[in-house]
Amino acid sequence: MRKIFFAFLIIALFVLISDSVFASAPPPSPKCNIEGVIQSVEFKDAYDEPCLTEENGCPTDMELNHPARYFFKIRIDTVSYASGETDFETCEKMLSLNTEQTIFINKNEVKEGDFFESGQKIRGQVSSFSGGKSFDSYEIDQFIDDSSAKIGIYVITTIVIIVLLVLLIYFLRRNKK
Repeated sequence: MRKIFFAFLIIALFVLISDSVFASAPPPSPKCNIEGVIQSVEFKDAYDEPCLTEENGCPTDMELNHPARYFFKIRIDTVSYASGETDFETCEKMLSLNTEQTIFINKNEVKEGDFFESGQKIRGQVSSFSGGKSFDSYEIDQFIDDSSAKIGIYVITTIVIIVLLVLLIYFLRRNKK
């Protein structure tokens, strides 16, 4: 009877003390090269997950301390494989062509002097993990502001209309005489 009691006690202690979670890491994703156009940019300051101050703590499968980041909505124009494992995920599945994807970059990884705006072309290497998709490296094309070209077209169109109106008035008055 004593042996059964000790065996039961040992099993009970093992169950109570061992608070293990038998979870596995997500399968590795490949690194992919992308080219696309920035549709929108959002900056978020650094923050910590609120669960860090809660009594029960945080899940182990999430990022707890978030650095300051730029989040881009990017329309993906081209995708190609760069490196890594493709048994579970391919670049084409992870970053589908002609879709908008949210990809971030940590503020401390932004090159000095770079700024981001809608309409800029961006290319870089992207990796994916449980926290999202992030740029490992990037290059941006200088923003080409086509608003000056649009203004020029409006000015020329306005001048042509005014000239036509003046000529029309001139010919109408001339024909009255």
